[in-house]
Amino acid sequence: MNYDQDNHNLMSEKQAAARLGISRITLLRAREAGRIRFFRIGIRVLYNQEQLNDFLRACERNGRIAHDSAGPESAQQVAKERQSSQRS
Repeated sequence: MNYDQDNHNLMSEKQAAARLGISRITLLRAREAGRIRFFRIGIRVLYNQEQLNDFLRACERNGRIAHDSAGPESAQQVAKERQSSQRS
């Protein structure tokens, strides 16, 4: 990653959410769950395109779309739900 070039393309939460096509609260939930990387400078939270691309790739690998992030946030909850659905 070219550090100088990538950091010139930093975007706010609002811009990042718009670029991903999701709400700011969905982006916040993904960030709090540790599913998207970010920069914190003071009180500002910033993203670059590479971080957004990584998030999208992770969503694709997990078979989830970004809009689905309002669901269970912990891996344990997801595992329990999968076990329950397999028993049914």
